[in-house]
Amino acid sequence: MSVRLSTDDWWLVAFGATVVHTAAMYWCMPTRKARLRMFAAPLAGWLFLLLPNATVKGYSVPHTLYIHSGVLLTFVVMGTACAGAGAYSWEYLVHG
Repeated sequence: MSVRLSTDDWWLVAFGATVVHTAAMYWCMPTRKARLRMFAAPLAGWLFLLLPNATVKGYSVPHTLYIHSGVLLTFVVMGTACAGAGAYSWEYLVHG
């Protein structure tokens, strides 16, 4: 975590990570229902995972925003890698 970033800067980073996550993962979802759930995923992460965990462990707000951004961007990187591997191997899988 960068010590040079202020809490306001971490809010901007977290907002940007949320936008990137939502935009990148939207096109990966096969159904309309799954796409709608992608918009709720960051909020659900905050409510059920991040805030209770940060409260129990006593994390600061910048540290919590850092974790939030890292988790969302990890999903983007892994989703993009899986989609790329699937697109690369699609011809082989279909035609054998």
